[in-house]
Amino acid sequence: MRGGLAVKHDSSARKPTHCNPGPGRVARRQILAVEPDPLTQWSLKMYLSKWFDVYATGSIVDAQHVLENHAVDVLIVSEELPPTALASLETHAHNFNACVEVIRTVADPSKPRKCIPHVTYLEKPFELAHLAQMLGVPPEQLPRDEP
Repeated sequence: MRGGLAVKHDSSARKPTHCNPGPGRVARRQILAVEPDPLTQWSLKMYLSKWFDVYATGSIVDAQHVLENHAVDVLIVSEELPPTALASLETHAHNFNACVEVIRTVADPSKPRKCIPHVTYLEKPFELAHLAQMLGVPPEQLPRDEP
């Protein structure tokens, strides 16, 4: 995947103080990627699983099941999903973890959209390494391109 523009909206005002990891919290973050394209699902899972526990699906029902059964820290969700399903999934994620980080992948950055607090927009196509860095992976841990 190539290119990509990320825009982060300030969400510090809304995050409750209990968002900090507590004692015994597993250091490995859990990511749920909801993308309709199976190749994108596979790419996200394979690339990010070196640093994170990754659940990838194209189904809203499966995504809700993951949210109910796992402590998801990051929700990566495609804006290609139906708008009502997208909003419902994001709300569901926040109900289980008020501090969940939401990244919406967008195919058309020129499309008008409502600015939503706590959401980062990432333009498709994007470099997987860029996404990994957005998620906190240090640059020195990323695979290097061979000349």
